[in-house]
Amino acid sequence: MDVLCVRAKLSMKLTKRLVIVITVAIVTIIILGAVATQMSSSHVLKQGQATVVHSDFAFNNQKALSFLQSLSTPSGLLMEYPNSNTIYLSDDQQLDYAALIKLNDSSLASKINSTLQMALGGLYGFFDSSNCYYGNWNGVDVVLGMYMQIPCNGEWNMYSGFDEPISPKTSIPNSSSYSVYETVWGGKMGNDYTQYVDLELYYAINQLHFGNCMDAVNAFEHANSFWNEQGFADQAYRSSPKGYTSYKLALDLIAFKSLMNNSKTEGSVVSYSSTINQVQTVMSALQGKDGGVPTNYLSVVNGNATIGTDTYENGETTSLFVLAE
Repeated sequence: MDVLCVRAKLSMKLTKRLVIVITVAIVTIIILGAVATQMSSSHVLKQGQATVVHSDFAFNNQKALSFLQSLSTPSGLLMEYPNSNTIYLSDDQQLDYAALIKLNDSSLASKINSTLQMALGGLYGFFDSSNCYYGNWNGVDVVLGMYMQIPCNGEWNMYSGFDEPISPKTSIPNSSSYSVYETVWGGKMGNDYTQYVDLELYYAINQLHFGNCMDAVNAFEHANSFWNEQGFADQAYRSSPKGYTSYKLALDLIAFKSLMNNSKTEGSVVSYSSTINQVQTVMSALQGKDGGVPTNYLSVVNGNATIGTDTYENGETTSLFVLAE
């Protein structure tokens, strides 16, 4: 009987240990599955020291290319939107150029470049950051790798911009039937730039380039404080009946990728992965049947976007979506 008792006790101990091992294994699988799901939902994959952030919004590049090609004019530049008689030099052409290069239409991109060489002396005018001269640079050009050192002449000329007609237009051949404008950035960067998501995101990308990581993260975080799961409800949204601004979605994704791909800032912004997923969900609903993206939208519900009657698809917004993709 004593021997049987000992064997029974050993059997019970082994059974308990087996149960513990199985329980631990199940818990481990559950935890690993949750981590994998989280990684999948944020589309962040680690490769050594680098972090790769994958875009995951529905977007048809071929349709976007067709849309941009439809904006081509005899001048070699792209008009603002289909059947428009307006051409904006900065920053539309720079973004269109970069998007066309990404979409493998080097021919149309080359025409933009050649025309701007004649009109401005280059894609960005006579850009010379070392001497604090930025030509036709404006904020969104940080997306394309054109940065402004701070301080530069005491201020970062990033407060606001206004559109100025080009006259005469003799430097732009075949443009007589179009109204041609350039965007001139003027004024000083006052405190109310923080009320506009796009200006905050330009600032974040610019500061990250110069290694000012805390400034970059703070600007990105403040920009995303305006997110309300539908769009960015910043000062522009509050003062316009057109609704949310579409291109700010693309800017946010671009800024997030930049910050996540920097080892000094990724830890500070990785928690925004769920917000970025929401941003991309909204982006997925905005591309039109002809491939263009509207400048504004009123809401997105169940993947369906409501667009205002006074809103149109344009090259600038579409190009930014291409560059964010």
